[in-house]
Amino acid sequence: MLHRATLLLGAMLFGTYLIFCVLLSPTPSFAFGDQKPQLSLNLQQGPLGVTLSLRGRNVRPGLAGLSYIDAQGVPGSFAPPGDSLVHVQADGTFLTSNILLPSSGPAGVWKIVVTDSAGAIWPVHYLVLAAPGESVAGSPNLTINPGKGVSGDVIAFSGNNWLPGGTTIQLTLLVGTSSLPLLDTSPISDKNGMITGAFHLPANLSVSQASVNAKDVASGALRAQAQVLIVSSSPTPTASPTVVISPTVVPSPTSQATPVITSTSTPLKTVPLGSDSPRGPLTLLGQMGWGVVLLIVGITPAIAALMLIFVKIPSHERKRNVPGSGHY
Repeated sequence: MLHRATLLLGAMLFGTYLIFCVLLSPTPSFAFGDQKPQLSLNLQQGPLGVTLSLRGRNVRPGLAGLSYIDAQGVPGSFAPPGDSLVHVQADGTFLTSNILLPSSGPAGVWKIVVTDSAGAIWPVHYLVLAAPGESVAGSPNLTINPGKGVSGDVIAFSGNNWLPGGTTIQLTLLVGTSSLPLLDTSPISDKNGMITGAFHLPANLSVSQASVNAKDVASGALRAQAQVLIVSSSPTPTASPTVVISPTVVPSPTSQATPVITSTSTPLKTVPLGSDSPRGPLTLLGQMGWGVVLLIVGITPAIAALMLIFVKIPSHERKRNVPGSGHY
């Protein structure tokens, strides 16, 4: 019995030891030995000045550094606002969408370098493209002409340093927080990575400035923008007539200036018959009144006729009454 109890107690102690070993020993989330880190970019080739996304697996957990080595072997660090550090999760994975490449540099194969928490270096390649015959690459750009217009105006655009040969570019107008499409058919880059075309400014724009944004449809990594000034033509003409109407109302004072004309006619009343001398007799007659004068002038011939008749009738009668005249 004692022997069996001893064996049973030993088995229990050994089992307890194994349980503690399993619970207390760390279990790695992945194996570091056989599995190499795997890095992948959302874009394997393109111009400089673009923003890339980098994904990693089987990388040692902790804080990892991000840097690059250009096509001529010159190392460099990503400048803000791009990421220069990334946190690797406990399962060995990470993702950053803010790898901002320099705006210019040599064409060729660049290395995006990840330095893990143990100091190990792991690169991933990115092919920097330049225009044919050029050794220096640049970032995608966009130029518009003219740089201002009213709603409905035609604006021409051009750009280079886009992915050569068949890259579809989407153009939108950013008005505040709204993004308005500018073209029904997106332009496609030619063999030299250039795009050209024209678009109409949308109607009823109520802002003074907007951004014309261009990006590639496939990845969204190639981006450029240009500013356009919006001239509000419709409110201006409606305001100008009101300004024109107010001057037309102002001429009413000029119509009140017609009393000046009456003031010039008042001298005509002082010389009604054309007399220029204030001392002439017509002035005195004017004071007596033209009505009285006309009355006197009209009655005078009648009075003279009556007096003539009165004088002649008594003379005939006297001839008939004289004695010895021979008329009996």
